[in-house]
Amino acid sequence: TVGIVYYFASTSKTKEEQVEEKVESFKENCNSEIRENEYCFDALDDFEAYISNEKNLDAKVILLKNYEEYVMSEFGDAGRVKDFLDENISGDYTEQNKEDLCDVYKDLYYESDNWEEYVKDCEL
Repeated sequence: TVGIVYYFASTSKTKEEQVEEKVESFKENCNSEIRENEYCFDALDDFEAYISNEKNLDAKVILLKNYEEYVMSEFGDAGRVKDFLDENISGDYTEQNKEDLCDVYKDLYYESDNWEEYVKDCEL
């Protein structure tokens, strides 16, 4: 039975590995769609739905950070990013999660040259 337990333990992925795979899959899907349509509406919609449904708050924060970085670097769509972040900040986040989310907002404001928001204290 030790071999069976080891087999299952070694084949199940950690939440971080699952998140990393989802982010990479999203980027590949988006890049494919960009080649066809110059924007990746479907891939973004799918990724946003995945993030919204994520129950693990640590994973959700990582996903939101990746989402913000990618959408801002590829499209500079600060309005879409801010609206999506605002929709997904409710939850029983730990203090570390809140600090990480504040950093995501600060990155967004910095990238979008929104200095008035950037200098404000983050309250989640």
